[in-house]
Parts: sequence; structure tokens; C-alpha cells
Amino acid sequence: MDINCHCFDPTKTIVFNPAAWAKVEFTNVFNRTEVNTSSTTSPQTAPTCITASGANGACTAGATVVSGFGSINTTSTANYPRQGQLVAQFRF
Repeated sequence: MDINCHCFDPTKTIVFNPAAWAKVEFTNVFNRTEVNTSSTTSPQTAPTCITASGANGACTAGATVVSGFGSINTTSTANYPRQGQLVAQFRF
């Protein structure tokens, strides 16, 4: 049935075939960047960075921030990017 033909009463006609259904659900289908929640530690506490030797220490220009007020943990993600599931029915 062409549901765009305007030739049926939608209150009395079923337009989907129940024997041939499939459902797809996606989360973050456009793969948008989702960052974790920023840290809310005390703003008076000095931030911690990764030093040139690879250990955690005081921050210098260009160092990677590990923790501190307003920092974002980038070692894990809040949500996995672009995930989905397909539910299908097959009859033999």
C-alpha cells in the first residue's frame, strides 16, 4: 500500500505488515563528541599534570592535565560512540 496516496482511512486501515517488521535503534548515530563531566574539586587545590618524565607532578606550559578543578578525564569515555542494535524477525 502506498501510504502517500491519500486513498485510505487511517483510522480503519493498518499500513504496516506485521509479518515483515524490523526495528533499529541507535545511540549517538552522528558520532558527536561526548566528554566526561569536569572535576569539581576545590579551586584552591593546584592541578596535577603529567611531567616530562611521565610521572604526575606540578603543571608546566603544554603539559597534560590529569586532575584539578575544571579538568576533564580523557582516559575513559562517558558514552561509547555510535552504537546500535537491530531487531529482526525471520520466518522459515
